[in-house]
Amino acid sequence: MSRIRAFSVIVLVLYLGAFGTVSCHDGLGPTAQTQIRKGPYLIYPGNSTSMTVLWQTNRTPAQATIEWGSTIDYHSTVTVLENGNGEDEHQFSYTITDLTPGVRTYYQVSVDGEQFPGSFLTAPSESATSLTFYAYGDTRSHPDIHDSVISQLMADLNRNPDERQTFCLHVGDFVTFGLDEAYWDDEHFNRNYTDTMTFLSSLPVMGTIGDHETFDTDTYTPDYEHAGELYRKYWPYPLYPNTKHFYYSFDYGPVHVCVLDQYTAEYTKGSAQYAWAAQDLSNSTKPWKVVMFHDPAWSAYGIEGPDVWPHENDEIVQSDLCPLFENNGVTVVVQGHNHYYARCTVNGIQYLTLGGGGADSYPPDPNQSNVVKAIQAYHFARFDISGDTMSVSVISNEGEKFDSFTVNKSEETIGKVETKMVHVGDIDIAYKMFGEGDPLLLIMGYSGTMDLWPPEVLQELATHYKVIIFDNRGMGKTTASDKVFTIELFSDDTAGLLDALNIERAHVLGWSMGATIAQQLVLDHPDKVGKLILYAAYCGGKEAIWPSHKVLIILADTSGTPEEWGERLFKLLFPQEWLEEHPDPSTYFPMPTETSSPENVAHQYEAMGSWYGTFGQLPQITQDTLLITGTDDVLIPPENSFIIAQQIPGAWLVQLKGGGHGVMYQYPEKFSRIVLTFLEN
Repeated sequence: MSRIRAFSVIVLVLYLGAFGTVSCHDGLGPTAQTQIRKGPYLIYPGNSTSMTVLWQTNRTPAQATIEWGSTIDYHSTVTVLENGNGEDEHQFSYTITDLTPGVRTYYQVSVDGEQFPGSFLTAPSESATSLTFYAYGDTRSHPDIHDSVISQLMADLNRNPDERQTFCLHVGDFVTFGLDEAYWDDEHFNRNYTDTMTFLSSLPVMGTIGDHETFDTDTYTPDYEHAGELYRKYWPYPLYPNTKHFYYSFDYGPVHVCVLDQYTAEYTKGSAQYAWAAQDLSNSTKPWKVVMFHDPAWSAYGIEGPDVWPHENDEIVQSDLCPLFENNGVTVVVQGHNHYYARCTVNGIQYLTLGGGGADSYPPDPNQSNVVKAIQAYHFARFDISGDTMSVSVISNEGEKFDSFTVNKSEETIGKVETKMVHVGDIDIAYKMFGEGDPLLLIMGYSGTMDLWPPEVLQELATHYKVIIFDNRGMGKTTASDKVFTIELFSDDTAGLLDALNIERAHVLGWSMGATIAQQLVLDHPDKVGKLILYAAYCGGKEAIWPSHKVLIILADTSGTPEEWGERLFKLLFPQEWLEEHPDPSTYFPMPTETSSPENVAHQYEAMGSWYGTFGQLPQITQDTLLITGTDDVLIPPENSFIIAQQIPGAWLVQLKGGGHGVMYQYPEKFSRIVLTFLEN
């Protein structure tokens, strides 16, 4: 909503606030007579029924109170005493208790007649499966830029305040000189910036110590004797297991956050902090685990220049802590120190550098190891969790979403299944097997590897069947020989795999070229096939309906880098309109972890071209058969499925409207439901 600044309409702002929108209030700005020096601001005390409200005054007030309630009528009032009356003291803190999880509470701090309202949502219940939260950091030096980031964050929050007014992680470097009181006044708590003040009064900020929290005035060298003193003073998190240091953890709905300290405590293997982190991550049963610290483990370093000092990766974290993260199910690591955005993917963990909160920015080096994306921009990140899926959006201080990605727990689970090798004929076949029940064999299509099956589909199928996926001859980790690639040879490979796994009979699902292999398999080895599912299938020969000449040229073109070749093929999988509506492939397409040689891909293409087809033999198929096709498939036009269905007695045919060749990625739940309905009837 637009900002309402005139004091005469403050009542209207509060009225709107009662309907769940977080607003800026004119009373937050500085005045000559104001008593408030910092706040009010919030700290999450670690449970879903409490919230701590803090503020600081310029001098000892005659009276300080806090009111709260489920509406702006406030049903409770308490007088709060300061913790000391010396210079730079006059701090106030009150923890509101006995609240209901996941409910908005309105509060108002009053200091000698001045009123400072705010609101917050308590944490959801322990059993919650959905959550939104924010993260950013390196907010020092430029409070105006910091405020521009917060302005966009609050605009984003206000689009759905009942879901998004939760908490915000801060990756450190709150201010330039963290041991100087003036910098906390002038930078992080500067009352000239009303968006920042509203933010602090609306979301608890859960931070980690950065190197600048150890710096005294005008010196960029750490003062370890006093490191973090003012950081602890203004952010007195009650969760520290060791009050001399700054590492801690907390649960919030489905998330466990582990916060590490790289400045006042050792964190190498064998240290007390390492032992604490190992136990903390191991003991947590939360489905989503996030780790936060300041110095990056994996980042994009930076391009050096005048007054630019990019920071290298922390090798101790890489060698000692990263294996700990990998072994304990950590999903995301948030870090700062470098003043840009970078995303690195290492062994299945997303390492995000979120150092664009206000400090002088500089360009990252996108060519550093494991960098997926790197951009010089002021920004924040929003994390949206829904069940097994975490979606992350990174948004600039101009409101542009410049990166987004999705982590799927089902994909993570499937990815952790061990790849095994088995000798079949003249090759070694790589495969994975998971789930319980009757065996269901999935045959991948042209140029694909087994890691391209949608994890949501695999997970759903594996709840009912023992699912087997594998790499075809010469693809991914499966070897090849000097034999000429043919569909008949692929069929024999598949039958040999079932023999090697001691599986007498399996249901078979083949996609695209995999569907041609499945047809050949059921004709050449009928006793090995239970039910047959042909997805995006054609029968070959003169009866087949072929794609356009333009599409055939793209299919045969393996020139350029693997990324360029993959991008050309990717655009053929989906209708153009659907692609425009879903511009980020990471939200629906699994990240490939295997590669295949262009030579073997070309041999696959030749095998499809030399296949005689099955049209005349299709009536011999006695297995229950399902055909699935998308109405907008340009690779294998849907008419092909009609031709096959008419030839196989009693075949089922399902068309998915608006579906392309990759319809299982477009509609994974619907696709899985269709397959399971067929198999179970």
